[in-house]
Amino acid sequence: MEKENKHNKDLGFQVPQDFFKNFEEDMMTQLNLEDKLGKETGFEVPDGYFETLEEQLLPVVDDKVRQLPKKSNVTTFLYPVLAIAAMLAIVLTLNSGNESVDIASVDTSVLEDYLIEESFLYDDATVDILFADNDILDNISLTESVDTDVLYDYLEDEMDLNEIITE
Repeated sequence: MEKENKHNKDLGFQVPQDFFKNFEEDMMTQLNLEDKLGKETGFEVPDGYFETLEEQLLPVVDDKVRQLPKKSNVTTFLYPVLAIAAMLAIVLTLNSGNESVDIASVDTSVLEDYLIEESFLYDDATVDILFADNDILDNISLTESVDTDVLYDYLEDEMDLNEIITE
C-alpha cells in the first residue's frame, strides 16, 4: 500500500519569519557583547589542582573490592513478565468499551480487501489448518485429480466473493 504524498517536497525544516533579515544584525550584537564582556566563562581552577588531585583522593578511596548483590533468576524473569502483563491489562482495560465488534458489523468491502490482500483464499496451508480437525474429509476419496489452479479459476468465475464468505 503506497503512502499518500509520496512525492512531498516539504522537508519539514522551517526557520522563523524574517530570520535572515535580522541575522547579520543579531550576529554583530553578539560579537560586540563578547568583546565587551570577554570570552571567559567565570569558572577558574586553582593552579596545580589536577597535579595534586590524585594524591588527595588516594587516601580517601578504599582499595577493597566490593561485590554487587546478584539478581536471582526469578527477578530477571519476573520483571519482564509482570511488565507485559501490566501492559496487556492496560490495553484490555482501555479497549473494553461498550462497542463490540462482530463479523456482521464489518463492511463487506473491507473483508474482501483483506482476503484479497492476504491471499487467504489461495493459501493451501490456511485451508489445511481450517480442515485439520475435521473427520469428514478423511472419508472422502476423489476419483479424479483436479488441478488447483483450474479449481481456483472456476471459483473466481462462477462464485461471488460474498457467497464464499457466507458459506
